[in-house]
Amino acid sequence: MRRVPLTCSERSGYAYLRELRGDDEESVEDVDTWTAITLVDRLLVDAPGAAVRPGEASRLCAADRDRILAAIYVREVGARIQAAPTCPACGKTFDVDFRLDELIETVEPSYEGVARVGDGRFALEDGTCIRIPNGEDELVSSAARDPSAALIERCVERGAIDAERLGELLERLAPVMDLAIDAAWAECGRVARGYGWSLAEILSMPRNRRRSYVDLVEREART
Repeated sequence: MRRVPLTCSERSGYAYLRELRGDDEESVEDVDTWTAITLVDRLLVDAPGAAVRPGEASRLCAADRDRILAAIYVREVGARIQAAPTCPACGKTFDVDFRLDELIETVEPSYEGVARVGDGRFALEDGTCIRIPNGEDELVSSAARDPSAALIERCVERGAIDAERLGELLERLAPVMDLAIDAAWAECGRVARGYGWSLAEILSMPRNRRRSYVDLVEREART
C-alpha cells in the first residue's frame, strides 16, 4: 500500500493506494478527467486516517490527482519516461526522456499574495475567497454552456474575479504537471518548444516509450 500526500484538496492528509492490477490497466480507455477519477477510485484504500476513500476521488483537485497518478506510474513502471515528439520546425521526430519523480519535485505551489483560510480555500488581498476546484467541479463545469463562468460560480465563494485571473491563481496555488520542454533538435538547429503533454497523456504512452526522460534536456542545459 502506498501513501501519497494531498497538497491542495479540500481535505488535507494522505491518500492510500493499493497496487495496480491488470484489470485496472485494461479499464483505462481514455485520458480524460472522468477516466482518471475512475482509476483513482479503484485504487483508493479505506485505511485508518485516510483523507480520501474509495468513491471520493472526485473530491480531489487536479493537482493532487496528478500526484497520485504519478505515484502509481513510478511504482508500477518506473520513474523514467520516454517519448518521441515531433519538431514543429522540421516535422521530424526525436527522442526525449526524463524522470517523473524529478518532475514531481519541481511542481510546487506558490502562495504569494494569498492567505490559506482552510483546506483548499484561499483569500486574496482584496477579500475575494476562492476554493480550488475538485474533480466534480471540473466535470460539471466542462458540461456547461460556458465552462469558465460555471467554474467561477462554483469556486469563487466571496467577491468577484474573472476567468483569466482565476486561471492564473489556480496555476500558482494548485499547479498540475503539464509539460512544456525546451529542447534543441540538431537536425534543423531550431528550438522546439511547448509540447504541452498532460500527465494523463504521458501515462497513456506505450510502456516501451515511457520509461525515461531528462537526458536530452540535461544535454541542452550543458551546451
